[in-house]
Amino acid sequence: MLQPSRREIPTPRGVHLARRARRHIALNYRATTTARLAWLLGVSASFLCHHYRAAFGVTMGQDIRRLRIRLARHLIDREPERLIKEIAADVGYVHVSYRSFFNAFRSETGMSPSTYQKIAAIGAAMPSAHELVELPEHERRTA
Repeated sequence: MLQPSRREIPTPRGVHLARRARRHIALNYRATTTARLAWLLGVSASFLCHHYRAAFGVTMGQDIRRLRIRLARHLIDREPERLIKEIAADVGYVHVSYRSFFNAFRSETGMSPSTYQKIAAIGAAMPSAHELVELPEHERRTA
């Protein structure tokens, strides 16, 4: 059985640093870059990236992308009539990187943002489950 190399085992300092980085990413996902985050934490970008991956098993870029796409899905679910490019900008993909938003969305969800939006719009137009089920007489009085 292969043992992880010493470089792959997260250190307490590295885990603490990675957690601080993850908190910062959650609050500043729109404008976070590895270089800026490393500067804010007072370490090199390569040091931060190494410890982040050791602590969480994913790169910072993967984590940022997953967070942005999860937030984009939430926005599409809440407001399916909004333009995709507005939602992309809201989660940190500026106009020049709309294509990267499209590719990231497809990679994370298995479908394009517009397909996801069409499904969300259908779901928004559907009655909720409690509207489809008729309540028994004794529950109607209390509802």
